[in-house]
Amino acid sequence: MSMQDRERVIHLLNRFGLGASREDLAFYRQGTWIEAVDKLIEDNRPEYDVKIADSFFDGTNPGLQRMSQLQGHWYRRLIITNRPLQHRMLLFWHDHFATSSAKVRNAQAMLGHMDTLYENSLKSFRELIEAVSKDPAMVIWLDLQENTRDAPNENFAREILELFTLGIDSGYTESDIREVARAFTGWQYRQSRRRGNRSIEFTKNLALHDQGEKRVLGHSGRFDGDQVIDILCKDPRTARYIAKKAWEYFAYENVETETLDRVAKKFYDSGLEIKTLIRAIMTDEQFFSERAVGTRVKNPVDFCVSTARAIGVQRLERAEASRPLPFGSLLKVATRDMGMSLLEPPDVNGWPSGAAWITSATMSKRIAWARLLFLGEQQSLTRNRRRAPSFTAREFFNARTPEELARELIVVLGAKTSRAQEKVIISAAVKASNGSLTNDNFNLVAAEAATVLFAMPSFQFH
Repeated sequence: MSMQDRERVIHLLNRFGLGASREDLAFYRQGTWIEAVDKLIEDNRPEYDVKIADSFFDGTNPGLQRMSQLQGHWYRRLIITNRPLQHRMLLFWHDHFATSSAKVRNAQAMLGHMDTLYENSLKSFRELIEAVSKDPAMVIWLDLQENTRDAPNENFAREILELFTLGIDSGYTESDIREVARAFTGWQYRQSRRRGNRSIEFTKNLALHDQGEKRVLGHSGRFDGDQVIDILCKDPRTARYIAKKAWEYFAYENVETETLDRVAKKFYDSGLEIKTLIRAIMTDEQFFSERAVGTRVKNPVDFCVSTARAIGVQRLERAEASRPLPFGSLLKVATRDMGMSLLEPPDVNGWPSGAAWITSATMSKRIAWARLLFLGEQQSLTRNRRRAPSFTAREFFNARTPEELARELIVVLGAKTSRAQEKVIISAAVKASNGSLTNDNFNLVAAEAATVLFAMPSFQFH
């Protein structure tokens, strides 16, 4: 593989994967970068199964505890997966549809929501938005349960036009919102209990549906929600809005009109096939331009998941179901402290991006991730807590001296360092080792070297 191919694959994995780990590089660098694109999009390898604890389905288990279990479960899936694009798309759609457990407050509904996003993340946008619109968590999140023919609730109607399809200020009217709300009346969820367990599923309550004629975006008919979704997905504004949002998530903000026209047309002409959209971005030369490569601030999930996968912890998670300190729990703590908790987007607009992730408080937590990852050391306001880490870092590295470990860590984590920065990282490793790298101090040396590396401004970008 040429240097150009190698750098392009790394960029693809950083943006469309979960970081350029050694494992992913070994698989996706077998051929040209175009072949890597094909592998990412058409990955048919069996997914590693992550079974959620049986206690999650126990009706006597407190709701907050179950939600915490679900968060850890999702982070663990991010660690062990061998389908990085599908999980990256799940994260993208979670941000796009921005449904929060803070309001849903039903762990089983949120588990179903996660599965809906995962299973439909690379299908057509038409299939995805229908599945999400009928997802009980979404029904709860945007008050569809209260949307009836006698008392229409416009929350979902407003968001499906403004945030999910056409985009804000795209030409729809308040009348369109009211008519869309009428079309979705009767879309609800129902729950049942069997042997102490709760199930939750979507249902159409026709008795509560407004069957009268509606006029939506210039179209007239006795529409229900499915027919409105058809209208929205056939509208070129939807293709352009989703293409713009995807480009600015995966490449860079303020996309040029010419580039957006090119990508949006391919997406629209395909019938809103998500794989076509993703391929259009991946293979566009602007995606590999100076505006795109190494210019995006890593959000907390990117920062933590990519470093954990880079050193190779997925091998341990796959090999043993229950470890003393599961990485799912570590990631949940670390990303929360950096300002991002999966299942808890701050509002309907999703999470912030770019420089918003970097403050003095969040930078201190990014730096502290080194000690949490390698030493199990968790900072609190009053004291530091440490549990013995569930691995010896030596099993991930070939280094025999502290100098070798520092250099290997730089390479493994894909850090771009100057000669002066490399010397500082090496110096931290040597100091922590007292001149000798042993089984007893290996994790500490790795933590001290990573602490310096994680503080570097350049390491905040990918």
